[in-house]
Amino acid sequence: MTAILVAPLPFTVVSGDAAANRPVSNLSKNPPGLVWRVGGETASFVVQVDAMFDTIALIGSNLRSFDTIRVRVAATAAATVSAPSWDSSAVQAWSGTKIDGAGAKTIIRAPSTMVSRYVRIDIGAPGHLDGFIEAQRLVIGKAVAHDAIDRDAETTWVDSSPSYTGPNWSAFDAYPTVQQTKAAMSWVSSDAYHAEWAPFLSRVGITTPVLFVPFVEDVGRHQTTALFGHVQQSIPVRHPAWNTHNLELTVRALAP
Repeated sequence: MTAILVAPLPFTVVSGDAAANRPVSNLSKNPPGLVWRVGGETASFVVQVDAMFDTIALIGSNLRSFDTIRVRVAATAAATVSAPSWDSSAVQAWSGTKIDGAGAKTIIRAPSTMVSRYVRIDIGAPGHLDGFIEAQRLVIGKAVAHDAIDRDAETTWVDSSPSYTGPNWSAFDAYPTVQQTKAAMSWVSSDAYHAEWAPFLSRVGITTPVLFVPFVEDVGRHQTTALFGHVQQSIPVRHPAWNTHNLELTVRALAP
């Protein structure tokens, strides 16, 4: 199954529903606790990006599996309603099994690379018991892709809660456990490596968070396999031949 990585493009908020202290602009920020929120059962916003993209993801939301998200793309903000160049239609926010306490991840792939710059997102959550709609991060970007990750990938559930111990007792300042995935990708073609992977890896380093989806087609397992976070160390790339390249990376999810 195809594996992708997406670095979020910067975006400008054009308009949108939001609580006064939980603006749409929070969807571009990574520190824990900075979220976008709007009261009620429906929400929409429009953002502008300045580069091509093919992936839109809403990370860390409180949406239920049967809530809906619709993405429309156009050359102007007004045209996202009147004449979109692409309309995802209303899609299910997520499917499969989500870990209790974890925010939902909605990952939508456009059928081709989008060149229009305005993106409108509409969300419907009728009867939501929270009484509001919330999300942690909006990722819009162009994916780098490979046919599949190698066998023997590794998932680690990382608990960084500080501990305090004494004779026969332990106490903790509890923090959320986050997912970490280590995976290798072999036989990346020379064309793909030089045109896509090398520029991407150079740009993100360990400081820019990325969306890592090891199995794009397996939508029912995105909640337990996809993650948004930082690469944990330098990424080694081996070159077994002049026209093939093998890389390995470890990505740890950001705290909610």
